[in-house]
Amino acid sequence: MSLSNILQDSLDRSSSSRSQLPLTRPCSSPCRPTLKNLPAEIRGLLLQSLPDGPTLRALVHASPVHHASYLSQRHLILSTVLQNSIPPACLVTAYFVEEASKIPELDQGDAPSARRSLVRRFFAQRSMPLAKERLQHTHLETTISIFRHH
Repeated sequence: MSLSNILQDSLDRSSSSRSQLPLTRPCSSPCRPTLKNLPAEIRGLLLQSLPDGPTLRALVHASPVHHASYLSQRHLILSTVLQNSIPPACLVTAYFVEEASKIPELDQGDAPSARRSLVRRFFAQRSMPLAKERLQHTHLETTISIFRHH
């Protein structure tokens, strides 16, 4: 039996069983599917699939339901949208620029060795794309800062 036959058979059984169910209360208004009625997991995936920051910002600000979904998965959503909008080579550079901005400017304490270490890591990793898992393990503040500067 092919997949289409199985699906059709399932639909036929579903519609015949629905017609046998008593209608307890008439629907007074048409039921309209909306984005806010989607399960939270689907809303999270929807937010992750957005192409860029301005689109994400617009949707999150337009709907309290989407804002709640965003807050519950903030780091995952931000890091995924960053990957959607920034080419991998540029994302690696953006990550290291952000890390470099955290090193004190004055040559006090460990700042010189921290700069050297960061430059070595950058040259070793600049040709490797910033994997989604690695971006998700960065500090949320780093991800937010890259997001704001992009």
